[in-house]
Amino acid sequence: MEAAKPSWAFGAGATRAEKGLAYAVSLFGICALVVGGHGLGWTWWQWLIGALLVHDLAGGVVASGLDTAKLFYHSPSPSPTPCSPASSTTRWASRRSTSSRF
Repeated sequence: MEAAKPSWAFGAGATRAEKGLAYAVSLFGICALVVGGHGLGWTWWQWLIGALLVHDLAGGVVASGLDTAKLFYHSPSPSPTPCSPASSTTRWASRRSTSSRF
């Protein structure tokens, strides 16, 4: 079985139902914004920004709560990369310990 392709929003292996839930909650949030904010007197671009924010926040809460996203973001990295903070700290510490200036 091939490993699932990771997604920055849902993690790796989210089902269609899980993704649909996140999108449905996002759509519900946008509908709540439209119904609750009909008297705000916003221009079209303010509505667009509001809808994008609600989509990001409402859908993001659900997507971040999925098991696949939790596993993706809270599991250990496969191996340190040359640019990771851990590897640069290790290199600095090894140079410092071999230095005999003082």
